[in-house]
Amino acid sequence: MIHEQLPPAFTLVSSSVSFPYTNINFPADTCLNYTVTGFYTAAGSCPDSALTNRATLQTATVNYADSVCVNVTYPCTDSATFIIPPNTHSTTLAYRYDELNIYIAGTLYVDDTLKFMRCTVYVDEKAQIIVLDSGYFDIDSSTVMGCNTLWRGITVRDLGSLKVQEGSTVADADTTILAHDKAKVNIHNAYFRNFVLGVYIPPKVGAYYNGTTLSVVQATFEFTAFKPNYTGQNAHGSKSQCGILLNDWIGTIGGGTQIFELNYFNNLHTGVVGIGSILTVKRSYFKNIYYDTFYNEPYRGAAITNVKGNSQNAASLKVMPEVWNYITVDSSYRGIYTDRSVLDVNYVHLLNVRTGVEQMNAPTLSTNTVSNCIITASHIGIKMVGNPFARFMYATNNDITINGISGTGFGLANYGIWMSEGNSATFVRYTASNNNITLNNALHAIYAGALNTAKIKYNVIKLNSVANSNGISVAANQNSTISCNTVTGTYSSGITGSTSGISAGNMNNKVTMYCNTVDSTYRGFNFGGANPNTVFRGNEMNNHFNGLFLNSTATMGTQPHHGNEWFGPFGSFGAINLNINFVALAASEFKVDSTLGTIYNPIVNPSNGWFTNDTTGNTFYCSYSTVCSSLPPALTNDEYNAMIANGTLESEEYIDESRAMAVEYLYRELADDSTLWVNDSTYIQFMLENQGEPVAYLYNAEEYMRAAYQHDSAFMSLADSCNLQITLFTDSIEELYDLGWGEQAEQLIYTIGILNQTINNLNIVREATLNDHLNEAELQNEYVVNGELPATNTAYINEIEIEYLERGNDIQFLIDNYSSILAVAQQCPFAGGAAVERARSFIALVNDSVYYDDLNICLQSGIYRFSKHDSLNIKDGNSITVKPNPANDKVEIKLIGKFEGLCKTEFINAFGQTSLVEEMNCSETLKSINVSSLQQGIYIIKVYINNQISLINKVAIIR
Repeated sequence: MIHEQLPPAFTLVSSSVSFPYTNINFPADTCLNYTVTGFYTAAGSCPDSALTNRATLQTATVNYADSVCVNVTYPCTDSATFIIPPNTHSTTLAYRYDELNIYIAGTLYVDDTLKFMRCTVYVDEKAQIIVLDSGYFDIDSSTVMGCNTLWRGITVRDLGSLKVQEGSTVADADTTILAHDKAKVNIHNAYFRNFVLGVYIPPKVGAYYNGTTLSVVQATFEFTAFKPNYTGQNAHGSKSQCGILLNDWIGTIGGGTQIFELNYFNNLHTGVVGIGSILTVKRSYFKNIYYDTFYNEPYRGAAITNVKGNSQNAASLKVMPEVWNYITVDSSYRGIYTDRSVLDVNYVHLLNVRTGVEQMNAPTLSTNTVSNCIITASHIGIKMVGNPFARFMYATNNDITINGISGTGFGLANYGIWMSEGNSATFVRYTASNNNITLNNALHAIYAGALNTAKIKYNVIKLNSVANSNGISVAANQNSTISCNTVTGTYSSGITGSTSGISAGNMNNKVTMYCNTVDSTYRGFNFGGANPNTVFRGNEMNNHFNGLFLNSTATMGTQPHHGNEWFGPFGSFGAINLNINFVALAASEFKVDSTLGTIYNPIVNPSNGWFTNDTTGNTFYCSYSTVCSSLPPALTNDEYNAMIANGTLESEEYIDESRAMAVEYLYRELADDSTLWVNDSTYIQFMLENQGEPVAYLYNAEEYMRAAYQHDSAFMSLADSCNLQITLFTDSIEELYDLGWGEQAEQLIYTIGILNQTINNLNIVREATLNDHLNEAELQNEYVVNGELPATNTAYINEIEIEYLERGNDIQFLIDNYSSILAVAQQCPFAGGAAVERARSFIALVNDSVYYDDLNICLQSGIYRFSKHDSLNIKDGNSITVKPNPANDKVEIKLIGKFEGLCKTEFINAFGQTSLVEEMNCSETLKSINVSSLQQGIYIIKVYINNQISLINKVAIIR
């Protein structure tokens, strides 16, 4: 029998036999081999009992025993390697090692000066390097890497110092450098490879910002492949998670002045990420930044990120260029992403990205700018969506090219500049000016939706698509100024197409369009829905199918001698209005001087009731105006308001919805200024009739929400003062560090923390006021229990917005209610009202790839037809009612009138698909229908009487 006693430092993996082993046929004078495989867990030299193997041969008469000791060396070592044992303190080592092969076998504590100069250092999987508060660790012209696995990395404790320089490489670490508060880390001309985290500053314990000193110049962070994990390592993705991750930090990444002193980030999940930080990124180049599906941060795949996260500290991001060629991001998923952070981006190139710049939840009273950038993207150039409490959002002097993916659906949901909010009552103002935008298979060059104020001026836009492209689009804004823009497409001739130069969608309160030029688009200017206070002056139309197009719900107010020019040629009419109601035509009257020739007097349809000859007025000319250097005034239209009050302004196709939206507009105008109606019997009657109606409650809710978004002067003054001081102190910190005045810099960081706490205290007071206004808005909103589709949509989106704000802009709430919001967002805007645009803004915060096929959806609803071709009224007064509306799981359909025969009822969704069919005997007149199988949304109800479409109504399914 053979007994085997393996060395204590040996781990068995396999054995050819099991011990003790019995063999009754063991011949004399022979040798039998038994194989044992495994590995040693410790290194050492003989004699050493931990490295000694003992075996015993037991016979019937005698026991034979023997042993052997094996010298065990570390992997990645040889006889010349200098081995640093586990738990070594640098005080027991020399202060400097030159041109050595070094192996770090366990934790190395640096508690005085330690320098590796031109060394090759392998690190055991159990090892880490900890720089203590009295330590200084210098890696100079050396390589530090894992031996066979990843290793833990370098931790720099408070007041410890680390320097990595002169082409040194640190590779294969889980967290290459973890720098605590008041640590000092200097990286200059260094390489970091195949890490999970490159440089990491953890969240500050307690209030205020970290006092970590970090300099990163001429550093490379890149990934090729991971070595195997060390025992006990946390799970991670298949590529490096982040190059530099900074929590609660104030400072700059990048520096130097020479062309070779750039930072380089390549093939990472994210590049630089700031959380609760005041961060400047400059002279840094990012390439191949694409997300790893293992991680799910909202900013995944972003080259540069700054978010507030759970931090209480103010966040700000400034991105500055690489001064030699300006390329900052190339071939990446996202360029720049911010959430609850101020953003200032200037003179950078973001090339071959999906999204160039994305900003949401900009801080209260902040001014945010993206300017002088070159962006080539496959999806969105600049996305500024959901920044209601900011002061200004600017996208100026940028050169943007969108190369959308060919095809339909998501492939067309691409934007050059996307600006939108969830409510036009917000405080923020948006500006897009002096941009040069080229669209290749994309939807909108500039889109502004549900904004308080949108200023769009001096932009040059090229549309290289024959379908579904729009130069400038505005919808549901309070104030829109669109002046001095040029939009050029590729339309040459023909009766088909769907491109538009400039479009004004539904429920724009005041639209000013001065001196714009459109050329070679299917439609030059496209108006849809109510745009009552439009000033349309000095605009030039060239080579279109229609120069000016108004759909069957459109109104734009009177245009007296506004000097618009129709150069043509036009495939159809120079101007066409699909309204057939003469009163509605008069609500968009153009007064023109027939003596000025055909340029100012196009061929129009209808030929009467829209363009009228008036030779007494003075025609406006852009060449004599300074409008392109100063903003024009808005124009009110009293006649339009009177038509609404009298009920004479109705769209032929969507009478109920059009009236509801018009009434909403007029009620707001009169309620805002009582002097408009106190002496007018028509307006007085209008206001009395609408008291206690949905329009009144929605107005009250809107006013409370408007108040929630506003800031009083005392708050603004204090907040502005604090923010200004933070900006001044932040700009000084880097200079103080460069001068060696670290103590003064730390004092400024502390002062910034105090100022930030002051801002937080102001916000606490303001949030109390905000919540009071939201509670009042919610109460008014709950009174809206019935109404036309625009009113029910508005009430629902109000409910979503109020809850979203009360939850602190929690995106998860929007995710949880995504399908319900989408049901509103997918409606035809001219039927669903301004709430459709608001819903789309909320959807964009969750999913910015939804394509809204308004052209086809509204076409099915009759918006782009002269009259109702699919409706046959058997007898005047015949109709159907639907109760309740909105409905949940059941509806009752009542036939009003006398009918005989078989009635078939169809429920048709927003995409024109028949979702439910029910039959009844027409003489019964009342039918209860279970609609629990229907998804939430708006449905057209068509009742066929003896196989003819006779009655049409709509129902909203909301749960």
